[in-house]
Amino acid sequence: MAELHRVSTATCDDANRLADVIFIHGLGGDAFATWRRDDRPDAFWPRWIAEDFAEFGVWSLGYAASPSELTRWFGLFKSGGADAGYALPLQDRAVEVLETLANEGIGAKPLVFVCHSLGGLLVKELLRESDSETDGAKKRIANQTRRVIFLATPHQGARLADLLGALGVVLRTTVAVEDLQAHSPHLRQLHEWYRSHSLKKKIKTHTYYETRGVGKSNILIVDQTSANPGVGAKLVPVEEDHIGIAKPHSRAHSPYGGVRRILNDLRESLRSSMASTPSVSRVRRRRAKKTSSTLSSTTDDADPARAALPFLLPRPAIQFFGREVKVRELALALREGKSATVIGGGGIGKTALAAEAIRQVLDIPQDCGHARSIYLGRAALSATRFPDGVVYIELYAGAQSGKPEPAWEAIATQLRGMDFMRDSKDPRKRAIAACDGKQFLLVVEGGEEADPELGAGRAGRAELLEPLRLLGPVLWLTRRSDQSLPGQPKIRLDEPLSEEDARGLFVRLTRDAPLPISEGVRNQVLRQLRGHPLALTWAAGLFSHGDTPPTDLASEFREDVFEALRDPERARHSLRWLFERSVNALSRDARTTLLVCGLLADAPFPCAAIEAGTGLTHRAQAEALRMCVRVGLLHLDADEASPSWRFGHVLGYQFARMGGLAWIAEEPNAVIRLAGWAQKTLTHCLQADAGLERKDATTTALSHVLALIEADRPPGIWRDLMSALIYDNIDRLRQLGRFTDCLAVLSAIDAWWRRLSDAALAEKRWRREHSVIENKLGDIKMMQGDCPSARKHYGRALETAMDLTRRNPSNGAWLRDLGISYRKLGELCQAEGDLKDARANYQKSLEIRLDLLEKEPGNERRHHDVAVGYINLGDIHRRLEDWDVAELDLENGRGITEKLLSLRPQNTEWLRNLAVCHHKFGELRQAMREFESAKEDYASAERIWRRLLQDDANNALWKADLSENLIRLAEVHESSDRLGISIRYLHEARDILRELTLSSPGYEKVRRDLGVVEVAIDRVTKASTG
Repeated sequence: MAELHRVSTATCDDANRLADVIFIHGLGGDAFATWRRDDRPDAFWPRWIAEDFAEFGVWSLGYAASPSELTRWFGLFKSGGADAGYALPLQDRAVEVLETLANEGIGAKPLVFVCHSLGGLLVKELLRESDSETDGAKKRIANQTRRVIFLATPHQGARLADLLGALGVVLRTTVAVEDLQAHSPHLRQLHEWYRSHSLKKKIKTHTYYETRGVGKSNILIVDQTSANPGVGAKLVPVEEDHIGIAKPHSRAHSPYGGVRRILNDLRESLRSSMASTPSVSRVRRRRAKKTSSTLSSTTDDADPARAALPFLLPRPAIQFFGREVKVRELALALREGKSATVIGGGGIGKTALAAEAIRQVLDIPQDCGHARSIYLGRAALSATRFPDGVVYIELYAGAQSGKPEPAWEAIATQLRGMDFMRDSKDPRKRAIAACDGKQFLLVVEGGEEADPELGAGRAGRAELLEPLRLLGPVLWLTRRSDQSLPGQPKIRLDEPLSEEDARGLFVRLTRDAPLPISEGVRNQVLRQLRGHPLALTWAAGLFSHGDTPPTDLASEFREDVFEALRDPERARHSLRWLFERSVNALSRDARTTLLVCGLLADAPFPCAAIEAGTGLTHRAQAEALRMCVRVGLLHLDADEASPSWRFGHVLGYQFARMGGLAWIAEEPNAVIRLAGWAQKTLTHCLQADAGLERKDATTTALSHVLALIEADRPPGIWRDLMSALIYDNIDRLRQLGRFTDCLAVLSAIDAWWRRLSDAALAEKRWRREHSVIENKLGDIKMMQGDCPSARKHYGRALETAMDLTRRNPSNGAWLRDLGISYRKLGELCQAEGDLKDARANYQKSLEIRLDLLEKEPGNERRHHDVAVGYINLGDIHRRLEDWDVAELDLENGRGITEKLLSLRPQNTEWLRNLAVCHHKFGELRQAMREFESAKEDYASAERIWRRLLQDDANNALWKADLSENLIRLAEVHESSDRLGISIRYLHEARDILRELTLSSPGYEKVRRDLGVVEVAIDRVTKASTG
């Protein structure tokens, strides 16, 4: 059991201490003997540190790390006490030590680790565990680590461990020795992780290594090569052996002098930073002004748990002004975790008020760009009463207005992903399950629609919310005062802005107007607009534009036009007039620009997108966008390195989209040009889908893609967008584990296809394209474990392929489609356990592929298809225990693949195929109980998958393949009683699978394999300690 001992008792208990220093011993050591040359109390050099650094808390960690079980009886390796003869696997020990440190409050202050031998590996492992934690107390240990000092740590493994491992039967070595063996795969992975992590987190690493061998045999336990962590300061040699390096003779001897200098530098740095530390808000304002390259380096550090948090905010105002008391009132309620109702008419500022209050609660700078806001907001959630995120839903959505089912579906999807309880036919139960245990802020827009009297199928507020048993606050935005949340704060915006605030807003928005506005004109406009925030914003934009003299423009502001602003139900008519008047004030280029913007999604977009749609030059386009910003219809995002635009208010987007949809009937080329931009942008995002910033950029690009598909009139953008989506982007989304996005895109394309004319739907070309869509939908359903739905999609695709090949048996593309359909049905039957039907479908597929290969022997794709067919059949014959046939099939598949790779060694598809083949051979050998041969085959597959992941670290499918391979390696090592190695493989597999459950929710194979791993870890751990 790990125990943390106080060396400087008084300072360790002092909440004002400057930092903590923790000594961690290695193999066969303990918390005290490791660090002193003899038994004299003053020989214990951690106490020297405590004396020299009175502001630091100094600790020494003790834990069981015996190299041999025989020490329980014979005291070998000088390891005594209750821990003698015991050890835990490195990853399990790291989890235990992390718990111990968190319980002692470690992580509240900056941290330094001084570690000897195995202790250094333990530190790296616990930092990795801490970095992946969602528990804030544990996660801060990784975040607070400033220095790591390694003393003879075997980053590449130790020679003595190999020697002891060879004598394992005689010495009965523990798992601690197996953890230290040279060239261990787990140590290699840990080595690479620490190098990357320490650079990202700016952890300064210092290394000392031994130069003398141990004992008469003069064995050098950790040489310079193995002691090199691959990062940090230059390695320092110490003229001591592996034991003596941790026992300096005096303060004048190494490594004490070096450690003292390192700690002194840290002390000065901490003192300096404390003297000049700015407030949190100042830090965030400064950070918000950095370029997007800085943002990229920051967001890439974010863990998958944070990336999974829902964070959809209400739209902020272009210029929020006034209502300070209301904002403070709402922000206070949210800080205290209270629900609240905001009441007011359309365009009066409910959404803007909600966005401003949330911004203040999360301390997001006002001048912060969209991407940075998301990052800072997610980072600040843990300190609020809604740490599990912000969910935003709208109840006014066309025919679905006020109906609870779409709202429940939206809540569940934002919280848990579209794949959560996908088979549930009850949206209410799905939402209840999604909300269970989650403490989030729910923002509901359009609360007035929750009224059963407005139409059949609608639900009231109580019926909508009460079943969810929400733990976090609700922010209810409504036009009706009779719909407020009972017993909760009410913020009324029934009144317009005060006369003073309305004047202040109008003056601020028109301060750069090119023509002077007289006091009389200003008073007239303010009187007519009645303090309506959105009306004031758009009117100010008109006056700022300067195309019409203010007196002439004011004459157009008739009383009858703005009388509707008195009535929240009719205010939209006045706002529509202002929008259309603003559009009329624009140049032709700017009007075209606004219509093009309406074809995209209501999300940020770059200048390049609009240039593509309008065909304008960059200079002309920039001027047109600036004009739209000047009249208040568009808003320029504050991200400096990559500026983007978006609509200032949802009503502006709705009006522009209606105009854009009508306009493309006259200008169909605009949507085609936009489609080309969207496809290139999405492809670029998918090529580097890593970090929160890139993932959010991918999500935004996808939203524009979906908006364009919805706007298109078939067959308009097929060639420029949808063909690439089907044949390239969908496969990449699937590789990244973004199954929800795959379904959204495929469903949109399917709906587009159904808008084709009846004549087009009967054409062979479109029938064939739709069969491809059906197969890809089936693939996603298969990966989600929804076999019945997959069978429907695959069945329809097979039916089309059979009909097309009957009509033209010589068409190679259609024949290949038929072979693919049979293969997919074979995979489905195999997943369902129907091995005979699987074999029959695989055989039909292979026969078609062999015929095609005979006709085109020089076609590489035909060779690859045949290799896949043989591997599929080999796997089925292995499951049917027809092992001779299985071996022959797999040999055929491997031989063809190796021949292809001799032509193009870097082809990733063929490399993966070879890895699968090696893996299937391993499963065959394992089934035949030929464990050593199985290890070799699995190891060959492992090397290929690791090589592939070096080039594409975000590929979820390859990660899942690797994790399955590691599980099989663990099984064969367990069969050979190499339990320590087995546990290491299982822990690595578990780490990969846990990451995938966050980054790729709904991946059924991952969920299933994670359950297998957890059971195996428990079984093997018990066996190794029993």
